[in-house]
Amino acid sequence: MDAITMIQSNFGSPGNLELIARSGDRLNFFWRDSGPAFRWNGPFQIASGASGNPVLVQSRFGGKGNFELLYPSAAGGITFMWRNNDASGLPWSAPFTFAQNVGRVDAITMIQSNFGSPGNLELIARSGDRLNFFWRDSGPAFRWNGPFQIASGASGNPVLVQSRFGGKGNFELLYPSAAGGITFMWRNNDASGLPWSAPFTFAQNMGRVDAITMIQSNFGSPGNLELIARSGDRLNFFWRDSGPAFRWNGPSRMVIGSASLRAIQTASGRFIHIDGTGFSENSSVKIAYDIFTNGGPTTHQTGERSDSTDAGGSFTEDIKVNLSSVSGVRVNVTDDRTHMRAEAAL
Repeated sequence: MDAITMIQSNFGSPGNLELIARSGDRLNFFWRDSGPAFRWNGPFQIASGASGNPVLVQSRFGGKGNFELLYPSAAGGITFMWRNNDASGLPWSAPFTFAQNVGRVDAITMIQSNFGSPGNLELIARSGDRLNFFWRDSGPAFRWNGPFQIASGASGNPVLVQSRFGGKGNFELLYPSAAGGITFMWRNNDASGLPWSAPFTFAQNMGRVDAITMIQSNFGSPGNLELIARSGDRLNFFWRDSGPAFRWNGPSRMVIGSASLRAIQTASGRFIHIDGTGFSENSSVKIAYDIFTNGGPTTHQTGERSDSTDAGGSFTEDIKVNLSSVSGVRVNVTDDRTHMRAEAAL
């Protein structure tokens, strides 16, 4: 898979997960039910000729709320499709390509705003190091307007949200800077002319940032901006307070450890061997385990122990098996520094 986008829809209860994935130039649709099976369904190919990253939202158009999909076209410009969620069979529209005059588009971000009724689609597209703004009215023309260049010096993917700052709700925009770090801009939706702020770059000490994602949370009032940035294979977390300082805090490295299990036999007996990777370097982890069998007077062997990680964030551990037979194993590994947890089963 080269790029994905996902939403939680209002199909099912509390809501199915809906996913579009690009593989080469093909777009495939997947969905996961809300339970009890929690089964992923797909792939269902819906388009070809795609590049860059797709973006999917469930809009306020239609009774149920249609799916609105945008993706960069491999031939240049941007392609739009929508799914009619009120029609039998949930059909996707034919692709419609616009903005061919901007040439190759590398990355996009889209929201539905509260301008217009039920709400215009608002789009930021990166072509090379330039960011262009587009918007589509709520009808009856449904016309895409733009491009309007708002910035240069960009790389990676832009991220746009309409926040709860201001009376109307400002647009908050982040994108990786081509010179290193992350750049922030905002649009004052209460001011005449809807002006964009000057760019503000932070986190230059991180060097090149490859990809980002952002939300406005319910921490602070009206809500802090929360950001995750990828540099190489590392994820870092940032947040910006709701005022009065409006200061970006971070980076705080996000550790996403994983553990794998295998049964081994040595001269000393039977063991469950644990390999852990991706945890905090030169730190420690806590290991909780449950080895169980379906028969015998003792059906569970449980315990906890600690281990140290090396300079690469890895560790190994062997747990001796005391049961006469083993039906399964469950292990939870908690990073002592970040408190993030990895689970493994055998």
